[in-house]
Amino acid sequence: MILFLDFDGVLHPQYEDQPVPADVAFCHLPRFEAVMRDFPNVEIVISSTWREQFGLNALRAKFSPDIAARITDTTPLVADALPPHMVEVREWEIATWLQRNHRQGEEWIALDDCEWQFKYHRDRLVACTGYIGFDSRAESKLRAALSTVPLAPVATRTYAPVAFSGVACTPSRRINCHAIARFRLRRFSGGFSLLSR
Repeated sequence: MILFLDFDGVLHPQYEDQPVPADVAFCHLPRFEAVMRDFPNVEIVISSTWREQFGLNALRAKFSPDIAARITDTTPLVADALPPHMVEVREWEIATWLQRNHRQGEEWIALDDCEWQFKYHRDRLVACTGYIGFDSRAESKLRAALSTVPLAPVATRTYAPVAFSGVACTPSRRINCHAIARFRLRRFSGGFSLLSR
């Protein structure tokens, strides 16, 4: 099982247009790590925008050593290839990571607060309330997701990276997630393909 992990709105509350206060940053990390210790076979890939400013080793340093050892990678950065205003990029980044690593058929879950960044894989999303983060309710949802019957393989849904044209997004009033690019998906051969707008 692969867990794609967001930070802001998950490991601590999301603060709109301002940095996370030092005394709040990673306040939910102990709860998250406790869940991970109960599910030792879960691999962690960082999908947070923190990967845009910090390398993998610096991101691992935020975690306890036993959990840090299970953080294997970050999702790819796509900002340079995409216009400034976009939609559902988090899902696209995850699909791109799965393709590049030839792991499309593996089980995965995303722990994230930006539900609107997922369209075709919302069944794989454990959503947190952004201004709260990974509270006891989100913990229960994650434990349930990790304990249930394995999800169907994702091999039937593939994405081909292409150029995008942007369109303004409408994030929720409380949560200011990073801007993402709009893409359209066309069904082909039982799967999906990214198309330029």
